[in-house]
Formats: sequence, structure tokens, C-alpha cells
Amino acid sequence: MKLHALPLSFWLGLSLMPPLAFATETPAQPAATAAEAAFERLSTLVGNWSVADRDLEISFELIANDTVLVETWTTRGQKRSLTLYHRDGDRLLATHYCPQGNQPRLVFQPGPEAHDLSFTFLDATNLPDPDQSHQFSLGFDFTDPEGRVSRSETYLAGGEASPSSLILERSGGTTQ
Repeated sequence: MKLHALPLSFWLGLSLMPPLAFATETPAQPAATAAEAAFERLSTLVGNWSVADRDLEISFELIANDTVLVETWTTRGQKRSLTLYHRDGDRLLATHYCPQGNQPRLVFQPGPEAHDLSFTFLDATNLPDPDQSHQFSLGFDFTDPEGRVSRSETYLAGGEASPSSLILERSGGTTQ
């Protein structure tokens, strides 16, 4: 097989062509996934919150290089509970550490409204009987024009659903 050398004029012409002639189209960066957007939305809760007519304080704090959001409930004379929100690939998970001693894991369910975040039951640890009381759903609604946030949750026990809702109001200071 005989190799042919390309003429010098070819190489000179090639070197004088604009660089864009060889550029390929750079793929657009993908838009934030629904889980990323939901985590960013939840992160706006960082700080301290109160609930009218209840001896309950709720705080939100980012930890672990801002990859985990910790929600802490404190009531006078009662045990504390925690819910940790974090990404898992393309999912957003919430693990609730309940004073009942179980740890339900909930997964974010993307919906049509960015202001409405919903989580549904995925599985649980330390829940030997699924008929025992455990958190089954969790949601946040950010539509209040005055900055209040509606937090709703449903517990399931013996096949019976017990929904509840709280209106959170900022009570000052952030936890960061």
C-alpha cells in the first residue's frame, strides 16, 4: 500500500480556516431536574419557623456541603423529630425520624406546579408492621403571598389516614 503525502498547500489552507469551521455544536446543559428544582425550593426554608397557637418551633438547616436539608421539630416537653431531605440521583428523598421510633422514607413526586411539593411513602425502617402508625405523605405549598408556607402530612395507621396541616411563619434568624 502506497501512502501519498498531502500537498503543503492543503495544510496551509487548513491552518488558515476559522476555528469555528471545525467546532461541533455544544450540547445545551440540561435543565435542572425536578428533584434539583424541588431541593432548591425546599432550601428556601432555611431558618426558624413558628406555628400560630402551638408550642412548636420548626427549623431548617443545610448541612453536608449544602446537600442535605434538616427539618427539626421542637416542642416543649415532647420528643424532637427530624426529617432529612437529600438527592439520590434523579430522586429527592425525605427520611422522617419519628418520635414513634420508625423512619419512613418518602420520595418526591413531581407535579405540574413548582410551588407545590409532594412526597409519598417509599418504604420504612423499624416498621415491623405496616399497620403501625407512620408518615405516609408529606407536602409543602409555597403560594402564600405573605411568605407563609403550608406543610401538610398524612399518617397511616391500621389502614386509616389521618391528614393534618400547619401554616409555618418565619420567626426570625436563620440557622446557617
